[in-house]
Amino acid sequence: MSKQIIKNRLPRIPYSEVLYWCLGFSLPMQLAKHFWPDFSYLFGMRIDYLSPALYLSDLAILAALTIWIKQHQYINPKLKTAPVLLFLVVLIINFFVASSHYLFFFRLLQYLKIVTLILLFSRINQTQFRFFINGLIVTTWLALVLSVTQIWHQGSMQGLWYFLGERSFTINSPGIATVSLSGHKLLRAYAFFSHPNSLSGFYLPLVFVFLHLKKPLMAITAILLVLLSFSKFTIVLLALSLLFWFWQKNSSCRLCRFGQIGFIIWLILSSFLLKGDPLSLSSRFVSYHQAWLFIVNHSLGLGLGHYLHANLHPFRQPVHNVLLLLTLELGWLIWPFIVYYGQQLFKIAQRNRLSLLLLAVLFSLASFDHYLITLNQNVLLLGVIIGLIIGPWSRRQIPN
Repeated sequence: MSKQIIKNRLPRIPYSEVLYWCLGFSLPMQLAKHFWPDFSYLFGMRIDYLSPALYLSDLAILAALTIWIKQHQYINPKLKTAPVLLFLVVLIINFFVASSHYLFFFRLLQYLKIVTLILLFSRINQTQFRFFINGLIVTTWLALVLSVTQIWHQGSMQGLWYFLGERSFTINSPGIATVSLSGHKLLRAYAFFSHPNSLSGFYLPLVFVFLHLKKPLMAITAILLVLLSFSKFTIVLLALSLLFWFWQKNSSCRLCRFGQIGFIIWLILSSFLLKGDPLSLSSRFVSYHQAWLFIVNHSLGLGLGHYLHANLHPFRQPVHNVLLLLTLELGWLIWPFIVYYGQQLFKIAQRNRLSLLLLAVLFSLASFDHYLITLNQNVLLLGVIIGLIIGPWSRRQIPN
């Protein structure tokens, strides 16, 4: 039997689809190999935000990008080169502003992840998207199981969960996020994430992706993960977003309407029963003010990745606002690009309800936290959603 006949009889291995499944599976994880060069230390302390890391998801992205390039899908004749060239000029200026060029390039790689995923998902086909969602579903179930057991155990579970990215902690660990419920101190769910807010910000947009894909069980799972994070802002945002979603459905079932409205009211009221860190809100406004002072005195920015060098507050965290954080890094020169690309994205998102809602959710999250451009899982999800908005969803070729 000839080699050609044997080759024809063997089942075709869908490499591209398998890679997208792996990407979906690894997207919520933070399993990585961290490196600790000199620039990742501040005042002798290791800072996670400044630590270069090779994530499991990075390998899937690189493999998918390699196949994508081989298929010659990277050429876009409609791409306007003038804004891209001008942005390269801004980056060159920022390179000379930065005090650490290694930190500059590390941070640049993080932003390139977003660009790469936008490219990949703007041209994704339905089969690839289905594999991606199936991989994501598996990890979402695992995240729910882990979240429930963490709250029950009041600490991390470790064991095999460690290899999925769970960090080691207890309810008494320094800086751990807790909530007071009816006078009882309770651990907030972390799952595979570095903070419960990051967990809630990851699964909130996915609630509506699952609803659109007619996967109500997965939507409920994502809602439960948001609730178990005990993030008051995200829970209220979830309620308002669900109100918009259900209002647009025009259901003729009155009982369904009353049930939906009742659930939304319950979400909003329950968020007021949660008592977290009383200084959280005030410390954010203090950091906003300090960031603004640095921006005024550093019109060209501090350099990519140098946002913690601003010493905004004693907790060594980035300012909890994406626009302020970008301005702190890149200076006022970034604003023409924010306005230009923001307008373009908004015009595209107006073509369908799902895109518009997701864009509003992302903007709201970006206004009150930083994780969309600092924490790996949220960074990747941002690239995925923007890619889908400007790609298949804008052409009404919405994968299902």
